[in-house]
Amino acid sequence: MNRPTRVVRGARCSLDELRAHARYLLTTPVAWIADELLRGSRILSHATIPSVSDLGATETIFRDLGGVTAGGRCFLVREGFAALHDARCTDAVSRGLVDRYLGILRRGEDLDLRITARLDDDGVERIYDGNKRCIALYEHGVQAHRLDVRVPVLVVHRLT
Repeated sequence: MNRPTRVVRGARCSLDELRAHARYLLTTPVAWIADELLRGSRILSHATIPSVSDLGATETIFRDLGGVTAGGRCFLVREGFAALHDARCTDAVSRGLVDRYLGILRRGEDLDLRITARLDDDGVERIYDGNKRCIALYEHGVQAHRLDVRVPVLVVHRLT
């Protein structure tokens, strides 16, 4: 199912920015995206998710969070917190990380919001890196009644 895009694409990243982000991605579970960027099969652009509400409606790459599933599809960001706190969820590590990030946001401390979205071939933009930060940011926005916060992201896409 194609969802409307939640990501507003901006300027294309410079070659130096692309290389720096690729180096970062090589240290993550989605290192294969760095290869796409370095081979030139995808490009990297600055982008913004216009609001926390839009962030909540964006897909993660998670289909299963500690035994809690999204019914054969990827969880939306807004569904992640509840899934991680479901009594059936066995992913204590991810739950703990989201809770730690949420605590950082509640205290007003800086949280590295390095987030990578990717426009997939099915036309859906998904969060590939920074899913747990997005879940915490969304939950904080809802709890603090601050849904108008713009979220900066980098988006990986084909040249169009």
